[in-house]
Amino acid sequence: MPRKLCGTPISADRLAPLLGGGDTVREWTSGSFREPSSTAWCVVYVGRKEVLQLYFSSGGGKPDLMALARSGPTFGLFDPRPVHGIGERAVLANDGAIAVTSCRDSGGADSFLLALKMTDSPITPRRERHVERFMRAYMPATVKSLHCLEE
Repeated sequence: MPRKLCGTPISADRLAPLLGGGDTVREWTSGSFREPSSTAWCVVYVGRKEVLQLYFSSGGGKPDLMALARSGPTFGLFDPRPVHGIGERAVLANDGAIAVTSCRDSGGADSFLLALKMTDSPITPRRERHVERFMRAYMPATVKSLHCLEE
């Protein structure tokens, strides 16, 4: 099990339930989301099978997370619900989550959005709790790596 996912440290107990076991874990990243005012995708494979996608975006304003969660193939989560304690606002579903928090950067962005989309199957029993545990660990670790500017 990797010690980092898409450049962010994550413990195996948070990651393993989402990735499963056995085969080699690989990732493809579209660019660096750690640059000011940037957006990037990271696609994670186990063996030859795409398992999940992470979307990172620094931007402005307060996005409507529920609208994003219901927006179709880009984020399109199944039956999302609001959840507290992941960033400033978050929505959670069996097949992923979206969270946003304040993060001012030198490029003018004032917020950071992280979306997780499971791609291996639409619904897996009890996976929502694993998605939530992952996001509760991964979101703050990722934000810490961004070096947000002090207000």
